[in-house]
Amino acid sequence: MVVISNIYLRGFLPSHEVIYDEVYSFEFLQNTEARAVVIFHFPSIFDGTGYKVKSILEKVGVTNFKGTLYFVEDFLTFDDMSTLRDVGINTFKLGLSRDFSIGNYYHARNPFGKKDLQLLNRGIRSFEDYLLLGGLKVVFVDLDNTLIPGVFAEERELVVQNYSNAKYYQYHYLKEFLIFLANKGVAIVIVSKNDSDIVNDALDTLCPDLKRMVVGVSADYSLKSNRISQIIDKFNINQNNCLFIDDNLVEISDVSRMLNVKCFHFLPDRVNELVLEHRHIFSKYSEVTINYYKKVLGKIDGNESLSHAEVDFTHNIFTNEAGHYERIIELSTKTNQMNFNKFPLNRDVLNKSSVVSVDCSNENGYLGVVGYGVIVGDLDGGNLLQFVMSCRALGFGLERLFLNFIITEYNIKSINFVETERNSVAKILLKEIKL
Repeated sequence: MVVISNIYLRGFLPSHEVIYDEVYSFEFLQNTEARAVVIFHFPSIFDGTGYKVKSILEKVGVTNFKGTLYFVEDFLTFDDMSTLRDVGINTFKLGLSRDFSIGNYYHARNPFGKKDLQLLNRGIRSFEDYLLLGGLKVVFVDLDNTLIPGVFAEERELVVQNYSNAKYYQYHYLKEFLIFLANKGVAIVIVSKNDSDIVNDALDTLCPDLKRMVVGVSADYSLKSNRISQIIDKFNINQNNCLFIDDNLVEISDVSRMLNVKCFHFLPDRVNELVLEHRHIFSKYSEVTINYYKKVLGKIDGNESLSHAEVDFTHNIFTNEAGHYERIIELSTKTNQMNFNKFPLNRDVLNKSSVVSVDCSNENGYLGVVGYGVIVGDLDGGNLLQFVMSCRALGFGLERLFLNFIITEYNIKSINFVETERNSVAKILLKEIKL
């Protein structure tokens, strides 16, 4: 792809072929054949808005250019945009020029500050990544700590409270952006390591307006990369036309390694970056296509198993580590999903029992104490009174390793398990364990 501009951008867009040409001679177009060309025009105070449109149309006509042409100018009028689009030239606005300096324009031939140049680079990269490949067709988005501020299955009341707090406006911003994309024909699919009932409860409670526009929900405890791959195959679309949004770097890394899907690591302070990078790259709306996606998702069965993820991690197991007791008490009140026997612990219970705890680190850093087991009994065999793993480490394979260690080390003869509406994943793990 070639970028031609009336300001000097070559040094600021190192990953692109950039031509600086203030008069848009377009001589190079004769040799580009079917290549894509982005014309980036910055209108100065002398040019006015859309000043070059007529001239550019004439020059493109003379060269008989057969490739894909994009015209980018933030000050195009509606008439200018219509004129260009009528002859097959795509028009876009990137939202630049908030940070430019007239002084820079005269002396350096580039009026933009660092933020604008980064935005321009991302915008043009978006053309390469998506527009030339057919647009953005599907967005796969995580639920907990991405679409909503917290883990719904473990802290429902707190998540609901936080979501109504203006402090967490970024989550509303993401939701509104997804609704915007859905209105433009992009299929939104929720991909979560959860029970489908929990996901639907969260959407009904916090995002009913988005739920009406969601194509479907993929909720189980298998690898997200496998599920996304299966959905893409069923949709019969190109992986390059898909975007995956998640707060968990482990999931991001796994999807990036397995698929050619564009991935975005979501953090609340990055939501503006996400919007600016992807707001122009939607598909042409097709109600028929959206309905087809819904039917396809309805036929994809969930996977009733835990992931055997090949994730690199290190861990340490501790016995009766009093320094971990506060964290263990906290986990006993919060963790709902991987909890065999839900009741809040206190120091009296912990002091009278054998307590095994585990911490964990992965490529993203130290995750802290992520699980524990409380054992009561004698030398003839122990009873696992409570077993908990935090969702932050769920799916690594650590839960199996840790539980098997406890069963072997303490000669566990019985496990206390109380089924709840929230701990189906614990039930799945228990089925895989033999005493």
